[in-house]
Amino acid sequence: MLKNYIITAIRNLWRYKLYSILNFLGLSLGLAVSILIYLYVEKELSYDKHFSKADRTYRVIQMLNNEAGPRNWANGPPLMAEEIMGHIPEIESVLRMRPLQVVFEYQPDSLTLITHEEIGGFFVDSNFVDFFNWEIISGDHDNPMADPLSIVLSESLAIKYFGKDNAVGKQLRIQGTLFTVTAIMKDFPETTHFKPRYLLSWPIFKAMLRAVNLSELYNNRNWAGVYTYVKLDERINVRDLEEKLQEFRIQFYSEFESREETLENGRFVFQPITDIHLRSHLEQEIEPNGNIIYTMVFGLAALFILLIAGVNYVNIATTNALNRTNEMAIRKVNGALRTQLIFQFIGEAVLTAAISAVLSILIVDLFIPFYNEITENNLTSMEIFSLRNISIIVLIAFLFGFLSGVYPAYFVTKFSSAQALGELRSPVSTTSKLRTALVILQFSVSVFMIFSTVIIYRQMQFFLKKDLGIDLENVIILDLNNQAMEMIINNPESLKNELEQLSFVTGTSVVSHLPGNRFSVEGLRPDNMLEDADIPSMRFLRVDDDFIPLMKIKLVEGRNVKIPSEEQSEFILNKTCVMALNLENPVGIKATSFFEQRGEIVGVCDDFNYASLHYIIEPLVLEINNDPEFRALWCNYLLIKVFLGDMGNIIKMLEDKIDEVAPGTVFNYRFLDENFNRNYKSEQKLKSLLRVFAIFAIFISCLGLFGLSAYSAELRTKEIGIRKSHGAHTLSISMLLSRQFIVYVLIALVIALPAGYYYSNNWLQNFAYRIQVKLWEFLLTGLIAILIAIFSVSYQAIRAGLRNPARSLRYE
Repeated sequence: MLKNYIITAIRNLWRYKLYSILNFLGLSLGLAVSILIYLYVEKELSYDKHFSKADRTYRVIQMLNNEAGPRNWANGPPLMAEEIMGHIPEIESVLRMRPLQVVFEYQPDSLTLITHEEIGGFFVDSNFVDFFNWEIISGDHDNPMADPLSIVLSESLAIKYFGKDNAVGKQLRIQGTLFTVTAIMKDFPETTHFKPRYLLSWPIFKAMLRAVNLSELYNNRNWAGVYTYVKLDERINVRDLEEKLQEFRIQFYSEFESREETLENGRFVFQPITDIHLRSHLEQEIEPNGNIIYTMVFGLAALFILLIAGVNYVNIATTNALNRTNEMAIRKVNGALRTQLIFQFIGEAVLTAAISAVLSILIVDLFIPFYNEITENNLTSMEIFSLRNISIIVLIAFLFGFLSGVYPAYFVTKFSSAQALGELRSPVSTTSKLRTALVILQFSVSVFMIFSTVIIYRQMQFFLKKDLGIDLENVIILDLNNQAMEMIINNPESLKNELEQLSFVTGTSVVSHLPGNRFSVEGLRPDNMLEDADIPSMRFLRVDDDFIPLMKIKLVEGRNVKIPSEEQSEFILNKTCVMALNLENPVGIKATSFFEQRGEIVGVCDDFNYASLHYIIEPLVLEINNDPEFRALWCNYLLIKVFLGDMGNIIKMLEDKIDEVAPGTVFNYRFLDENFNRNYKSEQKLKSLLRVFAIFAIFISCLGLFGLSAYSAELRTKEIGIRKSHGAHTLSISMLLSRQFIVYVLIALVIALPAGYYYSNNWLQNFAYRIQVKLWEFLLTGLIAILIAIFSVSYQAIRAGLRNPARSLRYE
């Protein structure tokens, strides 16, 4: 019996080739896109879950209130970790981390020196490996960081420097100090909110602060400088510790704040480590995180596309039933039970879904490079063909085939042949109404995705074209390290003058932070401010005297900063900062910064967007200081503005010049505008993926319309023949057949556009600077949808119009 069902199903697939091809295309594309989305969503949801005790591991974050509004920090003061266990005994262990980026020097022999600037470094407490229960591949498994001058490398970093040789015991020089490799740890997976490549001991961090006279900063309870993680005892509910955590905070700040002030100013919070990647967007995140909303959008997109593909199958299967009414009648006459016929139709649907699943895997494998480029993932074929994924694909295909085949099976077997034909032909029958509703549903989803894509595209274009008030074009960023750093600290103009001699260089400037990145949050107290007045928080950017003209920032009052003759500072405030400090005539006022640097406010600049357009412009202070020790803290980047030209050649000439005047410098560069636009990485990914999803959804919907138009033309063959014999033109016949589908699309527009406007408008509220939804966007979406519908049905409509009326009249 089963063999007979399979043979019959294969014969029917072969006999009705057009409908079979449409079903295979629709289902396989729908499954392929859904598989890719599933793999993406699964990865996003899996961040940090690989840690063995992730369910009881938390990061301690700060949620603060000030005059500028709430400000939440991912990091906190170093002393917090030293005191928290004494107040909350339910904490099993605590760990501190501080990111760093340094230059490694390795000398394998007397003639060779290998230097690289390495990211992904962390100062950590000695219990790091035990805290995360991380695997040590070789070396000291028990306490690899017992010696302050030890360094732990990741497996990939050890291979980079030492190849296949045993790296344990080898030495690397960092800022003039030799560190001994004591252990090699397993690489952290990509699905981790931080990705350590090397670890240095906590005492080294404290020693480096002492070396630059910042020991007091370590003991400053307001300095958000390190990341603190805690691991709770088993069977402890984190909610039960909220009160204890607040009591600890009150005690922590009791030396200079009253209980009421501490409670009013903010609170500490235990943040689950598994929430960080998708649900955390705080100040000073270690890495840019994902977005749970976008992940949910992608998941819904997968369901919508599967829904569209399923609707296609149901529509095509029910319309194809017109050709199978005689077959069903003969089977019933020969004693076939209704359950057997239902089983046959569901079996055909499952077989179609199974073949489509195989095709979808091939499509996924074909699209992996394109998928990786858009999502910036490293998906491989082996990951797709894992036993777990194949099992999920098989299950989805079976359920999809079963659910898609239930209604056609029920419909075809419910009626007699005559009733079935009437049900199919009547425009007011339940089947026709359902088919119409499904077509409208398909196009409603497609219209929604088209409209959303248009809005996202416009917002991204707005980001890229908005006048920021600062010129980011053709600016190269050079990370300062080694000899270049020494030159900038000791004689700032020497390196700059050498570079400015190059014909393509128009100017240079040294800065502490990069526009687009989050600047440090500090405070500035003007001398005319009352002693008991609260200092509003503000962003600080350390610059030199070339920054303002190089970046074409507009001064509205006063003058540009210049290098002070004494070890003092000069400040320029933006207009928002002037308002926050309530200063009427700021120029000439003396002020003191967070680091106790005295200086004078010499100018006011226009507000400019130095951060992502997600955020409003905050108070900003530009500071210049000529103290070499202070410069050593903030001279991080050299901005080099060049004429537009052959960038490859320009970069090569810059590298050669740096190597000539500052030998030993590791030449790491990037472009300022690209660095700024990294803030919109999630939105760019959303735009790219949603555009692809919309194209697939539209294509699958077009397949459905194509099949239905073929069915409609077939159903009205005699009518068309009569109209042709009475002189109707091909154009009028085509319009006749296309009209009903245009009506369906118009109804879909009425349903989808309000929903698209509602959700797009909500999405736009995430940005401080955003577009306004315009009427033409609705009209464009409608025009695209109508043109797509016309294109989908035009072939069948024109084909029917061109058919010989004599043949049409003989059609049965």
